Amino acid sequence: MKLTLLILVLVFLGCQQATDTKYVQAESPTTPIGQQIYTTQCASCHKLTEKYIGPVLKGARERWPNKELLYSFVKNPQDVIKRNDYAMALYNEYKQSPMMPYPGLSNADINEVLNYCDTAK
Repeated sequence: MKLTLLILVLVFLGCQQATDTKYVQAESPTTPIGQQIYTTQCASCHKLTEKYIGPVLKGARERWPNKELLYSFVKNPQDVIKRNDYAMALYNEYKQSPMMPYPGLSNADINEVLNYCDTAK
């Protein structure tokens, strides 16, 4: 019980909600926005090529039934989990650890993150 509570606290603290990407601080002027968002919003729970608190992000687009559903999931995961079998399967696979919603990310922002994850080494 204590371990579960500790894990949930760490997930909530580590996976902070992005409200607007214009506030993402650039690591440097040349750092792509997808990498910036991944580093500040995703990396505490997701790795590029290995399972972690959440699923691997490299190749995530290909694993989702459609892109619009993926966008909806990032913005409001609990809503999509209720109505989609793939989202529910992920939720169950990761011990029902809730993903924080990111309603401030645009579809373009999400694409930038996924592009970064697909091409990063």
